[in-house]
Amino acid sequence: MRSDRRGFTLIELFTVVIVVGLLASLATMKYVDLKRSALVTSIAADMRAVQLAVFNHWADFQAWPPDSPAGVLPPGLGPYLPGTVQWAPTTHTLDYEVFPAGSSILVGVSVTTSDPILRSKLVSSLGGTYPFFASGGTLTYILVGPDGL
Repeated sequence: MRSDRRGFTLIELFTVVIVVGLLASLATMKYVDLKRSALVTSIAADMRAVQLAVFNHWADFQAWPPDSPAGVLPPGLGPYLPGTVQWAPTTHTLDYEVFPAGSSILVGVSVTTSDPILRSKLVSSLGGTYPFFASGGTLTYILVGPDGL
């Protein structure tokens, strides 16, 4: 006796749903990782743009732009920056720093984030060598050292 079977069994449907769910979760994790990698590249580009803006400000005025609070564009630096640099997006905060160092100064740009995975990607991508150093949730890039270089 042969029964005429139409459609799928409940077990077959559950199996397909589980497989599709696993594939979707893997794709989502990969997407999030790629998005963070793109953000690291964007942050590195922003830090480089700030470096060039600071050096251009120095070339015009023979003075470093004044320090500003974290997430706030330093006065006088705006005309030298492209409009794409964001100082306080939701994922991280940029901070331009002028540190006193004895009779000279250190000039740097820092990025702070509360996302530990983003921080780890930033440190592994940028912070392994001088002039970068990491401390807590902040990665700082030294633009000008105490020797003026």
